[in-house]
Amino acid sequence: LDVETPDVPLTNYSVRNGTNPQDIVIESASRAYVLRLAAANVLIVNPATGDSVGTIDLSSLADADGLPEMIDGLLHDGDLYVLLQLLDENAWFAPTGPGVVAVVDPADGTIKRTISLTIENPELMIMDEGALYVAGGAWGDMTSGGVDRVASGAATATRITEAEAMRGRPTAAAHVDDPNSIWGVVSQSCPACAVSALDATT
Repeated sequence: LDVETPDVPLTNYSVRNGTNPQDIVIESASRAYVLRLAAANVLIVNPATGDSVGTIDLSSLADADGLPEMIDGLLHDGDLYVLLQLLDENAWFAPTGPGVVAVVDPADGTIKRTISLTIENPELMIMDEGALYVAGGAWGDMTSGGVDRVASGAATATRITEAEAMRGRPTAAAHVDDPNSIWGVVSQSCPACAVSALDATT
């Protein structure tokens, strides 16, 4: 896209029909990672040309439907973090349990470790002061959602706030100038939503 006229695509590149792309993580002008909900591997592309240059297999982390349902990604300290929802595509995308974060070495595609979450159907993650924050929750089940915090290097998450306390299911988050604050968009009874501020330390 041209930022001056974003409604007129300059060109587009296929990431395979039916794979339902969710996010792209840019590493450099010639390397990026495309996360696809309906595929079991991360597609590695050259974002300038659209050429596919490889894949990263995450099928070992899938649930019974054979797909891990990757939704969001980021790069941190040389590692690729991939957020997995673990949904049952044969049961209207119902969560099969809490989500998982895969920490991958992007150089060789090996899964270095996984992080177990407490929330189901996670939507997004951000890194703040070395800690990872993940937000989400199953639709219609306030007890399954909220915001998880993962300390640097930890293998498990701690839920720091519940969806019920936020009066809805968190679906987006961002930093502000205060390093201890995270702002989140909360989905309530459709189409209502709200914006909540969280103290990242508590």
